[in-house]
Amino acid sequence: MTGPSMAFETASKLPLPAPALPGMGRTVRLALGVGLLNILFQLLAMRLYEAQGLFPGFLYGDPNSIAKQPPSYGMLTFLGVLLWATAGAVASFAGLARRGLVGRDGLAGFLLVGGLLTLAMAADDLFTFHENYARHVGLSEARVMAIYGLWAGFWLVAYRRDALRGEWLLLALGLAGLAGSAICDVLEDKLHLVLPVEEQCKQFGILFWALFLVRASWAALKPDRQG
Repeated sequence: MTGPSMAFETASKLPLPAPALPGMGRTVRLALGVGLLNILFQLLAMRLYEAQGLFPGFLYGDPNSIAKQPPSYGMLTFLGVLLWATAGAVASFAGLARRGLVGRDGLAGFLLVGGLLTLAMAADDLFTFHENYARHVGLSEARVMAIYGLWAGFWLVAYRRDALRGEWLLLALGLAGLAGSAICDVLEDKLHLVLPVEEQCKQFGILFWALFLVRASWAALKPDRQG
């Protein structure tokens, strides 16, 4: 174990085999496949944008520059997205790495499911999916938020032992901040808030959620130095 500050079970003395590098032919095929998919995706996005009578070049521009707004607009929101994305990528990678090194266990699944959830919320926050695009696929904003809530509920219930073995206080603070943000969003018209309390609660929640996942990921892969 790693001591009182991080009670997660660590992968002590993890086997670290020499990496098996793929052959050049496989790498070339991978590069060609990824490159082709990237080109097709960009062409499709530009075609859809053009079909709406919009200039495709705007897909590549900075929103504030295009709208001739100060560059600081949305800065804290972008910071939140970076935290979401970083924590989600780290946790997903740690879950897959632990599964490959020590086999499938609760902690590997906990990190993988939590990481994917976090990446989904990062993408939603970046592209404002639940606010602007969900209705085009038949989903209301409330339904999208309910899906995230159910996903998070499954994650916490299915892997509750792994969550409680770690620094659960950080996770609890993250959940409290996000819950406060959701409540402010629902009651926005009734509360008549002057300050952006909803976004402040959200930033608070994202910070502690991300901190929890990154520290849990480190504990899941760090060899036990006390052993």
